[in-house]
Amino acid sequence: MLACTDGTAAGKAAVTSGDKLADWRERKLRYLAHLHEESPAALLVSACDKLHNARAIVGDLEDPAVGTAVFARFTPGREGTLAYYHSLAQLFASRGSPVARALTATVERMHELAGEAGRRTLD
Repeated sequence: MLACTDGTAAGKAAVTSGDKLADWRERKLRYLAHLHEESPAALLVSACDKLHNARAIVGDLEDPAVGTAVFARFTPGREGTLAYYHSLAQLFASRGSPVARALTATVERMHELAGEAGRRTLD
């Protein structure tokens, strides 16, 4: 479902290494704004996808062989990834998504395992 993606693999691959973080941030902010206007059906699909992804991150954080090294896989690293998922959880909760509670709990666990005391959003 195109309404649930923030970009194509080809588009992401075309970004030069120096611009990756700025491109990531711009795409994520656009995607968050887009979700405020999206249909309930598309919102549910997106929320389920983000819940699945968040649970995978938590699983890696709980794995002693991976732990916080999981954040090296993500362009924005630990802080940016945590902020993005916190923003997503807030957005889905504000829109009344049926999976908002599960996503919020998973994101809270992600923050705990990552040693993040404060919660900040991606702004």
